[in-house]
Amino acid sequence: MKTKTLLFLLFLFPIAISAQDLVISFTCSDASPIDSISAENLRSGESITFPGNEELILSSGTGVELSDTDQLSAIVFPNPSAGQATITMWIPEQQDIVISVRNQLGQLICQNQIPVQGGNHSFALSLRSAGIYSVQISYHKNNEVFQVVSTSNTSSGNNIHYLGHSLHGNLQSSRKSGSNTNTLPYVLGDMIRYTCYSGFHTTVFQEMPREIKDYNYTVEFYPCIDNAGKGYSVVKIGEQLWMAENLAWLPSVSNSNDESTVDPYYYVYAYEGSNVSEAKQTDNYSTYGVLYNYPASIIACPEGWHLPSDDEFKVLEEFLGMSMDDIARIEFRLSGNVGRKLKSTSGWINDGNGTNNYGFNLLPGGLRWHEGYFEYIGDWVGLWTSSVNINLNTMFWCRGADAANDGFLRDDALRDFGYSVRCIKDD
Repeated sequence: MKTKTLLFLLFLFPIAISAQDLVISFTCSDASPIDSISAENLRSGESITFPGNEELILSSGTGVELSDTDQLSAIVFPNPSAGQATITMWIPEQQDIVISVRNQLGQLICQNQIPVQGGNHSFALSLRSAGIYSVQISYHKNNEVFQVVSTSNTSSGNNIHYLGHSLHGNLQSSRKSGSNTNTLPYVLGDMIRYTCYSGFHTTVFQEMPREIKDYNYTVEFYPCIDNAGKGYSVVKIGEQLWMAENLAWLPSVSNSNDESTVDPYYYVYAYEGSNVSEAKQTDNYSTYGVLYNYPASIIACPEGWHLPSDDEFKVLEEFLGMSMDDIARIEFRLSGNVGRKLKSTSGWINDGNGTNNYGFNLLPGGLRWHEGYFEYIGDWVGLWTSSVNINLNTMFWCRGADAANDGFLRDDALRDFGYSVRCIKDD
């Protein structure tokens, strides 16, 4: 199949916009249309979707102004938020900063005091419940008070977490007075994730603007379409290209009591019938895709893609920070917090959500036990590899993540287990 290349070109317009703003344009090298692009600031949680033939401005000047004094300059974005916001402030000189948050009853729900140097400082604000909150910033015996609105309840606690410091310029002098339809707030050091759509093709990638300069990104659309015509998102992590969602190819469907170590079997969690159309109408199919026994997993990947080997997973784990000592072990390996980095930011029970650092978006689709029943949806995911455990020829290596810890499991499983599949692109 033909590969389409998408070029991401960033230019500076020092006269037309603020010196801290970046303008990004998008073009496709083979002249195919880019249908749309979603850009998300991974720290603030704010996102925007816009047509692929339009520009995006990453703007440090979008937010809610808190103060117009010479002593302290601050913005909060997004506001209102869904419980996660970023407070960024310019501190002119070394001093102690105290940030206090109170609910509508005046009760103190969280507070953070930190000595800071002069420069730009950022804090992540998490709010558990929807409502209107009073945020007070105290410095040099002065106070700034403003309101923050949360629109939804979350699984997060109430807290203020210090994110970091840079010497970049005063926020007041960089605020934009104008507006642009496609504007996303950012500060240097924020990670921006781009999800780009063109027909059946979807590519996910992310970059972190670290300084004001020209950025030139090249991203390719790789066809990833199963035999039923369903297209899948693709994400590049290191030098590997992975499916960014669970495989959902379903040529037939069986109930949990049916099994084989030789013939391919396909399952949809909690569906106990045999009608493919009915199975595809379930929420579990739409969210988590299909559970495959091992014989099904090795034939299920789209053309140009394959079931990853144990070694290919090891390459991913090393890139994400797992230690060489841990990579070969048979257990939940904790170094690098690989499980947390791969897991989705929602959908896991008991506050077990991940951070989805690289767009892999690993979902807790549960499993089908070889004893003949489904279990652990929302709590666990197992992923097949193509590699046999040479010490146990009836067992194949797999990977797993659960809600209880941040590690990533390497273990083996019987051929008749039902696990999820993430395909990797052929070399």
